[in-house]
Amino acid sequence: MDSFIPVDKVESYVDSAKNLEDLPLLQLIKDMEDKYGVDTHMVIECMPIAGRESDDPAATKLATEEDVVWYVEFRDEKYMFEDFWEMRFHMLNSFE
Repeated sequence: MDSFIPVDKVESYVDSAKNLEDLPLLQLIKDMEDKYGVDTHMVIECMPIAGRESDDPAATKLATEEDVVWYVEFRDEKYMFEDFWEMRFHMLNSFE
């Protein structure tokens, strides 16, 4: 498994990831399962920052990275991240 993303590719992801749907979240989940096993307890939640979500169901604004934080449970630990790329790096490089 190669979880390394070259810098030029990260920059292209960051430039295109204005909307949450553009982030490579499914790839991160696959990389984590490959590295730690499918039986390892992992939870990744994208949570809106209070006051930035819309109460209007007809609102057409798509959430961006600036509108959310990332809540992660890994094994018995819990983490919060403000940035997808920081979360990705931490989850793929901080554990054995």
